[in-house]
Amino acid sequence: TRGDLDKSYYSDFDVFAPTANLHTFRILMTLCILHGCMPYHYDVSQAFLQAPIPEDEQYYIKFPKQYTHPDGYIGAKMLYALYGHRTSGRLWSDTAHKFMSDNFPTLKRSTYDECLYIGTVDGKLLFVLISVDDFVVGAQDEDTKVNFHNRLMDTFTATYSGVINQFLQLKIDVTTKVNDNGDSVPVKIDISNERSIEHLAAKFQINTAKQQPRSPMIEGLNIQVPNAESIDRSIETPVRSIVYSLLWLARTIRPDIYYHVTYLAQFCHTPTAEIMKAAKRILAYVYGTRDFSLTYEIDEQQPQLAVYCDADHAGDTSDRNSVSGYCLYMHGMLIDWWSKKQKSSAALSSTEAEYIAMSEACVSALGIRNTLAEYWDLDSDTIPVHIDNAAVTHIATQRQLSSRLKHVEVRFHAVRQWCIGENAKFHTVWISTDDNMADI
Repeated sequence: TRGDLDKSYYSDFDVFAPTANLHTFRILMTLCILHGCMPYHYDVSQAFLQAPIPEDEQYYIKFPKQYTHPDGYIGAKMLYALYGHRTSGRLWSDTAHKFMSDNFPTLKRSTYDECLYIGTVDGKLLFVLISVDDFVVGAQDEDTKVNFHNRLMDTFTATYSGVINQFLQLKIDVTTKVNDNGDSVPVKIDISNERSIEHLAAKFQINTAKQQPRSPMIEGLNIQVPNAESIDRSIETPVRSIVYSLLWLARTIRPDIYYHVTYLAQFCHTPTAEIMKAAKRILAYVYGTRDFSLTYEIDEQQPQLAVYCDADHAGDTSDRNSVSGYCLYMHGMLIDWWSKKQKSSAALSSTEAEYIAMSEACVSALGIRNTLAEYWDLDSDTIPVHIDNAAVTHIATQRQLSSRLKHVEVRFHAVRQWCIGENAKFHTVWISTDDNMADI
């Protein structure tokens, strides 16, 4: 089957298949800690080949030229999805959802991430996250896990890995204790990726024998837009490879390099020796700190959700656009973060840049809050938004809009509606720059 030759036949609906968001996986790990659910991992073998094609859909494959059918047929009708076919992802997604709805009707599928299912089975919590052929399951007791295990194994050919120890190349260490009922429950989860970092260091020839840099990037590094003479097309592929590999690390477990990697990513189409050198420095720093990990351990003193945001005003001299930074904690456990350039308009002041950053951060936090609100009644308290600019905390809580901000796009002013009135969802908290977790 040639998926590259049948693009005009299918609509976008036919080929769309949801994939789990990375922050949803971290939410699941956090929920397992909070509710005492042991996380398990299953891998469905050749998942697409286990997805039957419905009666109202018909697909055919053409036999290879080297094969001659005894009866002269030139092709065959597909009964199951095949790898390479454009609709296979959607067919497997539908098959997995049918399994969940038929066997666990009490679990609710999230409207914000269709790969997440949460509910109760016989009064015990069950979390399920489907990431293509991986099932990550959080069960509150052994009977619930056995129930899910038996039904999954009866339906699909799958490999059971026990307590989760690896997911999307990430190493996961679960520290457990035995509760009063005799069940093992997680008390701490550490997520790292030391193996992939060592592989990247070897691939890009990082000198691991010498002392590695203590910071991802030289302070004040300012890369100008390369001119035609400095661009080296011979290193374009290696530059893209190292930057994209670092982006994966930044998005999965290393928020400390997110700002630096996204800064370099804008120069991938104009590669130079300077950009390659900067990318290798980041990788060397990551290698020197490869034992760093994301740790999930409940802190009762922390609020249910907490937002931190910051902005670097006009820090990029190439276009003078500001950069927003954000991170979201759930009971003190980091579940989401990003750093991105403010492309809508150039902020005229640091206050305006941080106001836009706060608006963008609240949008991201609101999506995660709504995901959790589908299943639980969240605390009536509003979500604290920590910011180190006193002017922004004042602007966001005042009904009258300052004349100096009337030129800002309307969509950014939504944050004022979320911080004012009886139905407010956020409240601002001023903190010092040293205490701002999103400080860039």
